[in-house]
Amino acid sequence: MGRYNDISIKKLVQGINNLYLLPDIQRPFVWKNNKNEFEDKVCSLFDSILRNYPIGTLLFWKIDKKRASDDNLSLLKFLENSNQDKNDKFLSMSSEKDYILVLDGQQRMTIFNLVFNGIFEDVYRNKSRKRNLYFNLLTDLDKNGELEDNFYEFKFFEEEKDNFFIDDKNKIWYKIKDILNLEVADLVDEFDKIYAAKTDITTENKKLIMKNLTKLLSSITKENISYYEIEKSKKDDEALEIFVRVNSQGVVLSYSDLLFSKIIQYWKNDENNESARDIFYQFLKGDDKKGEIKGINRYGEGFNFGNDFILKTSLVLINKEIRYKIKNFNEENIKLIKDNWEKITSSIRKVVKFLPKIGITSSKYLRSLNSIIPIIYFVYKNDLYNKDIEEDTNENKELFKKFIYIILLNGVFGGQSDQLLKSSRDEINKTESTLFPVDKLLKVLGNTKTIKKGDDIIEFLDEIQYNTDKSKIILKILYGNLMDDETQEDHLFPQKKTKKKYDKNLVDNIGNLQALKSENQIKSGESFEKWLEKILLKIPDFKDKSFIPKLDSEEEPDEELKSCGELKSYSEDNFEVFLKRRKILIFRKIKDYFTFI
Repeated sequence: MGRYNDISIKKLVQGINNLYLLPDIQRPFVWKNNKNEFEDKVCSLFDSILRNYPIGTLLFWKIDKKRASDDNLSLLKFLENSNQDKNDKFLSMSSEKDYILVLDGQQRMTIFNLVFNGIFEDVYRNKSRKRNLYFNLLTDLDKNGELEDNFYEFKFFEEEKDNFFIDDKNKIWYKIKDILNLEVADLVDEFDKIYAAKTDITTENKKLIMKNLTKLLSSITKENISYYEIEKSKKDDEALEIFVRVNSQGVVLSYSDLLFSKIIQYWKNDENNESARDIFYQFLKGDDKKGEIKGINRYGEGFNFGNDFILKTSLVLINKEIRYKIKNFNEENIKLIKDNWEKITSSIRKVVKFLPKIGITSSKYLRSLNSIIPIIYFVYKNDLYNKDIEEDTNENKELFKKFIYIILLNGVFGGQSDQLLKSSRDEINKTESTLFPVDKLLKVLGNTKTIKKGDDIIEFLDEIQYNTDKSKIILKILYGNLMDDETQEDHLFPQKKTKKKYDKNLVDNIGNLQALKSENQIKSGESFEKWLEKILLKIPDFKDKSFIPKLDSEEEPDEELKSCGELKSYSEDNFEVFLKRRKILIFRKIKDYFTFI
């Protein structure tokens, strides 16, 4: 078993990057993406420490050089400059001593290291600046009438400032970094330096300075930080499992982020010494500096694929158990992923590039990333990653499209999907044809999840609203190749005017939506009736192409259409009849699309 203990911030800081190190299992610590938020966290952390609030238990794992070698562990240093893009590797491991890996507490200890050993650097008004954290020694808790977010006042100032200084509001700011080198016996001399710099300090303020500086020193030197140390005999699988369980009530990292450590440990790239983290990052995000092919998240209008998606897809592709379990990321499986990395990434990239071609242009429309994994597996298994699957001549294009549309419209892969992915893989493995078995897959998946078909579709159309992922898919099915990048989703009866008389859900329903080329969007609030007269002069077959119900005077309606009521004109008064009839026409167009064996 491990053990709980306490340690001072001073001892922690003195041991960072020589005793305390990071295993390469955590996401890189990023400060510059949201500097204001992070600076607030720094100030709040030190406020909590001075107020004797608990800041959470750190999780340590003691190892030696042999354990690191046996478990293929990579060790990293904590950041010493907030402007660093990634943590440096720790390369000077000695066989004569133990090391402590910080499994939980990276952010807190990084803050300690930046405050006491490092520097906060950023670009401000196009100039680089370096800053340190300071403490207002005149913070008076007794004058705080009510609890505030922070009792104590902390602030960042430029590196050039002295270890203490007085601002234009007569606040006395003390550099936190300097307290690390003080002992209790040094406090009197420190007080005298401050008093000499400001000769008009009142007796009350002198007491306040003594109180606050003593409090700061005590908070740094007192053993007030709790930690749990995993015993040295534990292997990396066991240590990782402890980490996962400790974080189960408020996961800072996703489970897949933790499992990514297994990839890093066993993934060695001898050619260019790139780490697995860098390779995955470039595949997802790309690297403009190196001129790499753009990352898969940059296709279309932008997606949000992550490491978890790559890991899940890789397990499917190498025909291994799909669940996120430590045992599934063993050395054998990771070697399979690495050996097939080019084929895996080519298959993923091929399908992601295909998505914008069928209107799935961003994460807004790809609500479930797992929904495309069966197609990726089919491409991988049949070596289609070098084929032009997006071309009309490719027989699988329409099959892929049908699968994606129906799966997304029905939310099949929402929630837990491991068994669905396994069932899909099993069905594809039974298929000897080079044609994607869309109907068989939908039937298999329909045994577990509800997939609407037949008459269920007419009720489903009542739910589909303007400018949603589902409305775009239905319009793509309706208009086919007529709907391209220049086409926009548009109301037939203008929404602003019609919503004054009819319910918003009716006006925004799919029955009142069309796919329209931008050059034809000339309504500007004009009534549908008048706009239709103009558009028919430009596009004579517009009614047929856009599923506009004919007026009773133009064509005798069938019984189903007639049951909706009379349609004597396209005026606003007939909107509800128009809407009912058009939904029937839409249903008739798409119902065959939703039939499968």
